[in-house]
Amino acid sequence: MTHDEQHLQQEQQEETAPLMPEAGMAAGNDDPSKPPRPLDPKTLEAGAVLLLDKPLTWTSFDVVRKVKNTLRVKKIGHAGTLDPLATGLLILCTGKKTKQIDDIQAQEKEYTGTFRLGQTTSSFDLETPVDAELPFAHLTEAEIQAATAPFVGRIEQTPPLFSAVKVNGERGLRRGPPRRRSRHQKQAHHHPRV
Repeated sequence: MTHDEQHLQQEQQEETAPLMPEAGMAAGNDDPSKPPRPLDPKTLEAGAVLLLDKPLTWTSFDVVRKVKNTLRVKKIGHAGTLDPLATGLLILCTGKKTKQIDDIQAQEKEYTGTFRLGQTTSSFDLETPVDAELPFAHLTEAEIQAATAPFVGRIEQTPPLFSAVKVNGERGLRRGPPRRRSRHQKQAHHHPRV
């Protein structure tokens, strides 16, 4: 077992999700300088925005279900799906704040990640096994930096077959025969660290 596989296995075993919002940024306060209101049933039903760190291997729906059952919230939703192998900020809205989900999803986002040189998978992530290995020791830092240039600025992106993007009402996460995929425009900024 490689070091990366051991690390992934360890993180999978630590399946605990924080159920408290980030300090000053949740539980219904629109002003981040004010302390959060307590997570009482009235606050949650009136509407709260909860900021959670999604654990590795949990789906966004797993987090919603856990919070809903733990806090006994009737109306709750998330503002954007994170892949099961992604960790990071998952925004949940309760009560009347669920009407703001579309506005939250439309905000600019920042994603960070790590990639391995010389390996590919059919899903472009760790959810499927490595299907090809190529040499990469000959690549220089300058060549790697130059290869990222086409991904900066306004770009047109074709989501992979395994993405959560809906095509004709079906999510790409359904693994099956290839379907026609639409292209999406995205704004990407360049902050690589080699």
